[in-house]
Amino acid sequence: MALKTRFCAKCGKETNKLIDSFCAECYFKEKGIKIPKKVSVQVCQHCGAIKWQGIWTKTDLPAEHYLTHILMSKIKLPEQIELEDIKLLKLGKKGEIELIISILGKKFKQKQKIDLEIRKGVCKDCSRQLAKTHKVKIQLRTEKNTEELIQEALEFSNKYRSNIIKVEEMKKGIDIYLSNREAGKHLAYDLRKKFHCKITETREQYGWDKSKNRPKTRITFLLKQS
Repeated sequence: MALKTRFCAKCGKETNKLIDSFCAECYFKEKGIKIPKKVSVQVCQHCGAIKWQGIWTKTDLPAEHYLTHILMSKIKLPEQIELEDIKLLKLGKKGEIELIISILGKKFKQKQKIDLEIRKGVCKDCSRQLAKTHKVKIQLRTEKNTEELIQEALEFSNKYRSNIIKVEEMKKGIDIYLSNREAGKHLAYDLRKKFHCKITETREQYGWDKSKNRPKTRITFLLKQS
């Protein structure tokens, strides 16, 4: 019959509480904790809604609350280790968290580097509302390499992001909605030059400007790659 030991197999400390022949401290060092490299949550930049489990949710809770919940579900712990709390110490690509865990009744703290991202977006409700007030719509279309075109167009349009209120990926291209007429016109002709497109400009009336006593108009630029 094998004799039971009261000594840690790694550090030799005597204790009545061992896990797989290790004391709590050595078990923690030996097993470690697996955390994801990156965790992100999307927040509507207009109303503050959070995209949670694929659904835009109106909430008074901060984005950090949801980042913590995601971390709780993704962190992998060995047996006998209990996660008691997570503290977000720093956000961003060089973010940092502090884990508070318990092993055999003993508490341990461990800091980990992780990419914690709060991404800005536009929820469906705000998107619909903003789309009604856009001044320019750019329809960029192609018959080939659609995904590549969309990616390049998004990167190229980034310098106009302060004026972009909505982006929709379509089957054969992308639609970009802008709040500023001049910015929209510049982007349309910049895209035409970059992707060698034929451009068609149309206007539509969507209301009446009482202060200027003239119709409100939107411009649509259709760009077709030849």
